[in-house]
Amino acid sequence: MRLFLAVEVSEEVREELGRLGRRLKGEFPSIKVVPPANLHITLRFFGEVEDRVASLISSKLRGLPMGGRFSVRLGKVGGFPSRFGARVVWVGLENEERLADLSDRLDSLLGAAPIPPRDKPFVAHITVARSRRPVNVEGFSVRPLEFEIRRVVLYRSILAKPNAIYEPLDYYYLGGP
Repeated sequence: MRLFLAVEVSEEVREELGRLGRRLKGEFPSIKVVPPANLHITLRFFGEVEDRVASLISSKLRGLPMGGRFSVRLGKVGGFPSRFGARVVWVGLENEERLADLSDRLDSLLGAAPIPPRDKPFVAHITVARSRRPVNVEGFSVRPLEFEIRRVVLYRSILAKPNAIYEPLDYYYLGGP
């Protein structure tokens, strides 16, 4: 099964990024916008793993200290490989150091679990759209909404048409008030 660890975004953020998606679609009709329900911040992508490895990941993380809750804020609209020739359109995050620390902490908590190694360094972002042809997203922006990170979710990703289905398998709560 295809797995990843992520944090959820607030409903207000989903609505704001949904508006951005509609503006992008209006400007670039062939762009494929991520449905608001699928918006998240990926902390660690595992890819295809066997069921036993998925169970091991879940059991290793259950009950371990995840750290305290914290807030992040939406930042600039950008793109991979660049803002001027984006094939993936994303919104960055301010206060991203805490997300990077959480991602690193999760890697260390997993320890020697038989999981594929990280193939890319962690970059805090929310993917909003994908395009087959490069698009220039320089003129797009979002409101700098702040939202709290309360839990980490282990998701199973099911590739389907028209959009992937993200099925939560387990939740790991951050401490705090």
